[in-house]
Amino acid sequence: MDEPMLNGGAVTARFHGDHIYKGAPNAEFEVFTRAQGAACGYEFVKGARYLVFARSRDSGLSTTLCSGNRLLPAGDHPLRFSDHAQGMGPLTPELITALGTPVRVNAEPPPAPDRTGVMVIAVLAGAVVLAGAAWAGRRARAR
Repeated sequence: MDEPMLNGGAVTARFHGDHIYKGAPNAEFEVFTRAQGAACGYEFVKGARYLVFARSRDSGLSTTLCSGNRLLPAGDHPLRFSDHAQGMGPLTPELITALGTPVRVNAEPPPAPDRTGVMVIAVLAGAVVLAGAAWAGRRARAR
């Protein structure tokens, strides 16, 4: 489902969630982003934990470089004021309050995805599986 590099291309990041703040509490889901930062793409690192702000689109969830995503410390706990996120600034009391109460994701089968177009905010953890060889190949050719 990746797009050609023309117009920035697109990559798919597959996530294993540990806590969901808004939207359906799916244990696994995919988020689309542009392949290049210059095209507002967000570069996820495999194995890292993120707070991801994504929107529901016809083709699934999508995020950008300007969505406010944050790289989080390793772990599987809900967000805390003491967490030092990298990216768009620290986790503030206002941000954590606005996110609301998290739902712990478990290994049970997830419910059907919520496709209402509402912003989905999720804390993601574990193995971020990027669009495999296509991502690595594109990154290598871009350098």
